[in-house]
Amino acid sequence: MFSTQRIARANFDEATLRPLYELSNALMAESYEHFAHHARTNDELHVFYRGDELVGFQLWRAFGDATQRYVLGGKLRIDPSARRNGLHLTAGLEVLTAQRRAFPTARITRLSIASLFGFVSIARRLAHFAFVDAAAPAELADVVARCAAESHYAYHRASGRVEVGIRMTAAQLQAYPAAYFESELARAYVARNAGYRENGCYLAFAFEVDEANLAALST
Repeated sequence: MFSTQRIARANFDEATLRPLYELSNALMAESYEHFAHHARTNDELHVFYRGDELVGFQLWRAFGDATQRYVLGGKLRIDPSARRNGLHLTAGLEVLTAQRRAFPTARITRLSIASLFGFVSIARRLAHFAFVDAAAPAELADVVARCAAESHYAYHRASGRVEVGIRMTAAQLQAYPAAYFESELARAYVARNAGYRENGCYLAFAFEVDEANLAALST
């Protein structure tokens, strides 16, 4: 029913990005120029289809060396009609396992600069994770700061908030029941980013791609 198209950065032209932007902007509002700039800081695009219908996408980049690898997933957008099918989880697991095969002895850290919805959708499937804030190792915070700057975002180490200049639409907020915002993970996010509905800020978090998290993601 669902399929995934993988597109390399060399092919991130307007014909490719504009339909993705239209889907994205209906949920999380930003200018096309802002969207396209961030997209082109990534290496690969996964586009999700239901038949011939575009229903979502996510961007990916991987970097580091043979000792320490970082994988950053960005711009996760899924049409409400296609949610709860684990499309992003399957794609993410493929990316992480590919990194593990290519760098079998490396430590692999998955990074995310996420909205409330992106955070909950990933964190609920993990054995463990951590916010990248004042308590995070300086090296990890440096990596987040650099990635944020490349996308014209601003990372605040003390709080872990990242000014991304993207705002939730009413349609996006209304797509979730009130109980969703009372979940443990949602409350943890809101405690660190209380103005998430209108402040244009996301939170940075990370998790190690270890046996516990791989097992949790695979179930």
